[in-house]
Amino acid sequence: MIDSMIVRTPACRCRTHRQRRADTQGLGRSRGGLSSKIHLAADALGNLVRMTFTGRQRNDITKAHDLIEGFDPDAVIADNGYDADHLRDAVEDAGGEPAIPPKSNRKTPKNYDRAFYKDAISSSVS
Repeated sequence: MIDSMIVRTPACRCRTHRQRRADTQGLGRSRGGLSSKIHLAADALGNLVRMTFTGRQRNDITKAHDLIEGFDPDAVIADNGYDADHLRDAVEDAGGEPAIPPKSNRKTPKNYDRAFYKDAISSSVS
């Protein structure tokens, strides 16, 4: 399972963070100040297997390949923010099945196992 979340970061008064290197340190500027996006990958038992950071303004899909790289998953479960043909192809090439619902604006919606996705999401929240 892969997903991301946004966290607020404390304000830093040092000049290097505010200028050119903020993005390389996983900081992004928004109206509310500095924040980061944490991208996570977990195994079937919910154990964290990989974590990476970006600035808040980055899309979820930007780190998806990094999260699944080197694993041989049976399935990859993600929300529709990760709906992209290149990610689906990467999961299938690794021998897994993508359980990713299609975005609402997709011209040709892709099929996925709805029951498997629903069970996985409901068991991860519990």
